[in-house]
Amino acid sequence: MKRQIFSSILLTALISMLLMSCLIFIVMYRQFYRDMTQTVEKETGIIAEGYMLSGERYLKRLSTDTIRVTLISADGTVLFDSLADPAAMENHLDRPEVRDALETGSGKASRLSETLGRQTFYHAIRLDGGSILRSSVTTDIVYATVVASVPLTLLAIAAVAVLSALVARWRTGRIITPINQINLDDP
Repeated sequence: MKRQIFSSILLTALISMLLMSCLIFIVMYRQFYRDMTQTVEKETGIIAEGYMLSGERYLKRLSTDTIRVTLISADGTVLFDSLADPAAMENHLDRPEVRDALETGSGKASRLSETLGRQTFYHAIRLDGGSILRSSVTTDIVYATVVASVPLTLLAIAAVAVLSALVARWRTGRIITPINQINLDDP
C-alpha cells in the first residue's frame, strides 16, 4: 500500500511537470514566432529606407546571416537577392506577399521557400518606384531558440522530479503511519 501511494503521488507530479513543460514550449514557440515576425517587419522598413537613400549599393553592402533581402520589380522580376542568383530565380509576381504589397503597400506570408527548401516568413513592402522590397527569415531560428532551452528544461524537470520523490516519500509516510498504528484486534 505504501508503494502504491508513493507511486501515485510521484506519477501525478511527473505527469504534471511534463504537461507543464509541453505547454511552456508551445507558449515559447508562439512568442518567439510573433517576435520574429515583428522584427522582420521592422527590419524591412529600415532596409527600405536605406535602399531609398543609397540604392542597390546599400543592399549589396548589407550583410546579415539571419535575414534574406529580395528586390522585385513591379512585373515580378527578381532584381536582387542576398542569398541566391536573381537570374536563376523565377518570376515572383504570384507570391502572396508580393501581390499584397503591390495592391495594398505591404504583405506577409509564411510558407516553404522554393529556393531554400525551409519554412520561411516573408514581409514585403512597395517602394515609391513601384518595386517591392521583401525580407524573409526562416523559422529554423525559432525552432533553434526553443530547442536551445530543452537542456535547461530537462535539468529543471530532473530537479523537480527528485524533489517530488522526496515530498512523495514524506507524504506517504505521513499517510501510512496512522494507518499502521491502528490495532486491528481492538480498533
